[in-house]
Amino acid sequence: MIKNVHSQTLHASPAHRAIRPRWIAIGAVAYAAACAVMLAVMPNRMYWQGLAALLAMGAAAAGVYSRMSWRSAGGWAVLAVAATAAATLISVNWYYFANVGGTGLDNPGLLYDPARSWRGALYMAGYHDVEPVDDMFLGHISVVWACIKLFGRSVIAPMAVNGTAILLGGIFTGSLAARLIPSRQGAAYAGMWGMIMIFAVAAFLYMSALMTKDALLCCAVPAFARAMVDIRRPKWLAVAVVAVVTVIWLRTSMASMMLLGVILMTPCLNWRRYSVAIAVVVATIIAMYALERSLAMGIAVQDMGQANIGLMADNHKGSNQDVWLSVINRDGGLHIWQQLIVFPAGILVQFLIPFPWDLSGGGHFMGYAATYYRFAFPWYIIGGLILYYIAKGWRRSTKPLKFLYLWAAVCWLAPAYMLGGTVSRYGTPFAPILVLGAVYVVLNLRHEKSLRRWMWVFCALMAAGLTACYLIMKNYAQNI
Repeated sequence: MIKNVHSQTLHASPAHRAIRPRWIAIGAVAYAAACAVMLAVMPNRMYWQGLAALLAMGAAAAGVYSRMSWRSAGGWAVLAVAATAAATLISVNWYYFANVGGTGLDNPGLLYDPARSWRGALYMAGYHDVEPVDDMFLGHISVVWACIKLFGRSVIAPMAVNGTAILLGGIFTGSLAARLIPSRQGAAYAGMWGMIMIFAVAAFLYMSALMTKDALLCCAVPAFARAMVDIRRPKWLAVAVVAVVTVIWLRTSMASMMLLGVILMTPCLNWRRYSVAIAVVVATIIAMYALERSLAMGIAVQDMGQANIGLMADNHKGSNQDVWLSVINRDGGLHIWQQLIVFPAGILVQFLIPFPWDLSGGGHFMGYAATYYRFAFPWYIIGGLILYYIAKGWRRSTKPLKFLYLWAAVCWLAPAYMLGGTVSRYGTPFAPILVLGAVYVVLNLRHEKSLRRWMWVFCALMAAGLTACYLIMKNYAQNI
């Protein structure tokens, strides 16, 4: 079994002792009040259903966190702030979908992947007043369909599920930090910083306000990583199996990534003691992939016709990605050697997206909450810490953290290679593991002089790079 890196007691310092129940009660009341006020200020025509969903979201996250052995007063505070932020983003988008993009939360104005999931799920549920999509992929459509069958025709339930998934993804990130990163202040302190780092990533928290599969992936990937560390324990084996089923069901192409994770983690484990658990996980990956392939990536729907869900002919036409798309010729394809040449630039583009200067959120195609997505500056700072960790801290880390980090880095880089970095959300599910490097630096390397020098240089380079990108987009793109 992998030994815990912490030799200290769980609550090593007074600032991180377990919070008193009365303060949890006060926090719960404050959260409920905040949700009630937000829904009143931004009406969505389904006030009580929306309030119940947000309260259930917060309660689910609090229930899971209360079971963590590394919980602390600081961690409760971080979770409360993140839950309130997620509830705010969801409420803002509910208002948009009900009053601006559509005629209610039962008939919202959705585009792209959310529209595909929504209309496909409605058609499966028997609502034939909408046209089905041309490819009824079962993945996320089945999740939305289940929410519609259980709670009725509304985007409230599926979006609340995504909000819950994002909060749980943050908790699993904290659990990984508490388990794998040494800290003089104890596991609770490390876990708290893990939650701070991942919730500071605007692109991660923004997923709570979208009705897409990515939020569930942002929960399942860190859950899988955490489970692999203690895979021999029955509860974590169950978590790993559920995570694998979720990931492959939602995005079949990630089956190879999950298998790579198992392969890289195996050297950290005692093969004889862990062989059964590892075999179960591998069998689950293979079985889920075979199931998805047998379904031919979708199901047949008679007389479904051609989908008409209001999609633009070219999703990127006139967007601030036009310049880069013309360089990489994404639709036409590149030779392998050409892809390798543009690969470093693709990494940079994937890291920089979303560009932060357009605080209006562009055309609000994904709702008003898209404005929050533009606040990417914490992610840039975390990126500098991650690079420092790779250079200075990776070799000092525990073996499980090393191999988990290698796995996440490969999986985050894959979209940058395949798509030139233009679809940054494909890498977001692996952000919870990548931010562990930043946590390691903050907890163990923050006093090094070289860190301060590096961050000054990194910030200067970021400022110059973002300015150059802004000027390029302003001169050559139709909108920024």
